[in-house]
Amino acid sequence: MGEGTGRLTVCREGTAPAAHGNSTNPGTGGTGEGQVEFRILGPVEVWLDGEQYTLDGSKQRTVLASLLLARGRILADEKLSSFLWGEEPPNTAAAQLYTHVSRLRKLLGARAAIRRHRPGYLIEIGTALSDHVEFERLSAAGRAALAAGSHQEASGTLGRALRLWRGPALANVTEHLAGMGLPGLEEARMVALESRIEADLALGHGNQLLAELTGLVTAYPLRERLRGQLMVALYRADRQADALGVYHDGRTLLAEELGVDLGPALTGLYQDILSGEPDVGPVAERSPLRVTPPEPVLSDRRPATLPSGVPDFTGREEPARQLADLLVPAHGGGSSGIAMITGMPGVGKSALAVHVSHRCRDAFPDGQLYADLREPNGAPADCYQVLGSFLRSLGMAESEVPQERAERIRCYRSLLADRRVLVVLDNAASDRQVRCLLPSGPGCGVLITSRSPLTTLEGTHLVDLEPMDGPDGVVMLAAIIGEVPVAAEAGAARALTAACGGLPLAIRVAGARLSSGSHHSPGRLLNRLRDESGRLDQLRLGSMDVRASLESAYWDLDPRARAGLRRLALLDVPDFASWVTAAVLEVSEEDAEDVMDALVGARLVTVLPVPGDAARVRYRLHDLVRLMARERAVGEEPVAGRRAAVDRAMGAWLALANEADRRLTADRPGGSGGGERPWLGDRPDGPGAGLAVRKAGPPGVSARSGGATRWRLGATHVRSLLADPLDWFDQERAALVAVLDQAVRTGRIAQAWETARSMTGYFGLRGRHDDWRYTYQRAWTVACSGGDLLGQTVILRGLAELSAVLGDEGARRGYENKAGLLLQVLERQGGTGEDGVQGAAAAGWS
Repeated sequence: MGEGTGRLTVCREGTAPAAHGNSTNPGTGGTGEGQVEFRILGPVEVWLDGEQYTLDGSKQRTVLASLLLARGRILADEKLSSFLWGEEPPNTAAAQLYTHVSRLRKLLGARAAIRRHRPGYLIEIGTALSDHVEFERLSAAGRAALAAGSHQEASGTLGRALRLWRGPALANVTEHLAGMGLPGLEEARMVALESRIEADLALGHGNQLLAELTGLVTAYPLRERLRGQLMVALYRADRQADALGVYHDGRTLLAEELGVDLGPALTGLYQDILSGEPDVGPVAERSPLRVTPPEPVLSDRRPATLPSGVPDFTGREEPARQLADLLVPAHGGGSSGIAMITGMPGVGKSALAVHVSHRCRDAFPDGQLYADLREPNGAPADCYQVLGSFLRSLGMAESEVPQERAERIRCYRSLLADRRVLVVLDNAASDRQVRCLLPSGPGCGVLITSRSPLTTLEGTHLVDLEPMDGPDGVVMLAAIIGEVPVAAEAGAARALTAACGGLPLAIRVAGARLSSGSHHSPGRLLNRLRDESGRLDQLRLGSMDVRASLESAYWDLDPRARAGLRRLALLDVPDFASWVTAAVLEVSEEDAEDVMDALVGARLVTVLPVPGDAARVRYRLHDLVRLMARERAVGEEPVAGRRAAVDRAMGAWLALANEADRRLTADRPGGSGGGERPWLGDRPDGPGAGLAVRKAGPPGVSARSGGATRWRLGATHVRSLLADPLDWFDQERAALVAVLDQAVRTGRIAQAWETARSMTGYFGLRGRHDDWRYTYQRAWTVACSGGDLLGQTVILRGLAELSAVLGDEGARRGYENKAGLLLQVLERQGGTGEDGVQGAAAAGWS
């Protein structure tokens, strides 16, 4: 055992037990016998009963080390993938990750469990030992002893913690994990080292520390705590001039490297040495050097850093009232609240926040603080810098602003404890960024804007902002360009705001273009916006850029969510369910739901609850989000990849529609899953007899029937979706018709007519005869243009069936006769050939 730890056999005063070779796992790997030791403070290793076991290369070591560093928390697949391959994982990343995890499970057996929990993996080490865990335990205990003045105990405990290190941590993992994980581990080691030296200084061991400290300051010249400790050791060794020289060396280095001066702790120590302060003299058992920052200086300054209000601000009366009620309690009593505005990019969150803040400013007589928590490049702002700005706005002199983050927070909260100040935090990126900026005083109000709702912030009330409806959008346009031009072209104005998707940023850009004189009327600008390929170009003027606003949210997504958004945008459907995402991404239904959660959280996708079924939802893309995502798809994915994604989505709809249609037939009296449908006139020898879909295969396997691709979902998911096939058709009708239209426009012939055929039974049951005729006529167009005789035959038979339902016997016979002629052509030509095309034309649509 290490000195009295009783925990880890990995270290005996810095030595490791001798390895007995790189043996393989003895016996049965899953017996659960033997003590496992995990080591990451040096090369990543696994030991069992004193023997080291081989791990298969750097990637397997990376997976193990990543899970160990997560300390029992779930590590998402995307994060693990980035540790393994960086920003460009291979197409087989998921399979390779699964293989690495499987091999680790086999190696560890029951001694440590690697479990799958969406959206990733976690490790439960149980009774296994970990040098990282033991280091953290000893380090915390040593620092606690130091704080309590138990310097001998602190020195010994921290020394044992440091001896667990066998060299640079994570020495044999991928560069991606090392780049992310090593800085934090190294910082923890340096804190423990500095604390151990502090304890040794307090014990009067300064002379013994001089060589070590000199080397450390040379290796880590920017660590001011080490530099100060060397100055103390030198002073106590009666080397005052050398101590002062160490200070000046550090000051020169910081000025040249970073353009800043040394911190107040080191500066105070320098002054103590200059004045011969006895507290730093060579006395044994001396308390370690501590510098207590000054208490914040109270000031009567009233900050007023709100941006100017928007003069032509219109609408949003209800959310503005809600926010004002949250920030300013009724009757002037009680505590002010924390309110948060969420919504998609460009929806007007910042404008509303500024408007409400000015409206409520009289309720906060001690001032208003404002900060944009995004840098100009879209990166999250450093709250350390924001705190410094706030403290200066509150009257603290630059020289008094603390250098330590924790002290800045303490001063900030102390200054606001008894004040009534409104704090506006715009464009927040995360709850962690916001927490350090929350005032503690009950009289302060906080207004936050964020795309994603930061629901982990306690006591926060959310106000979700939606795009403007038609009338409000027109009122906003009139406020920008005037009521006369809007009234003169009222219809064009309404269409213009609709083309802007009700997005205030887009409406403001359109209004600015009209006001600038580059377009003379709403009608002329509307004509430019009708061209979807250039719409986002028109919605950019000066610093206002709808595309850039939407792309900022896009680039905040993880790679899989970005791919999902790009591919979903390629579909011309009004709305869709999460299983469509599974098809376009080729992932499981569960993973697809995770992707949709991310897109909804980023406010790039809207949730549409299914009426009467709160557990089921559908999703919709905003028109401008769709245009932006399509541009990203063209820029980031090859043509073949985009077409394949659309094919999979259409194939998923078709496979489900065929199965739902089969179940509708089976559910009818006397039905048997393909039995007779008298109202449709099905015949066993009819033209559709050869179009039966193959039996269901495993999820994701595509099949063809009549030429159209199928994408099969998991059997369990299909059973759940189609528990009520008629209800499923009711939900998917608009999407199926839109899929058929897109298939026609893009020349997917078989997809068009097979989709039309799959909806025939549903249209018959619901009496949707106009939809029946429309879908068949659309499919006929593309089948004729492509010379698909089988498709034409099926369409003619379907129209004959519709005519029979409508009681038009003459039309029914005409369609049947044309279908018969085509069947004869198909029989003569084997279903293909130039004669078949000519026969189709002869029997064509009239």
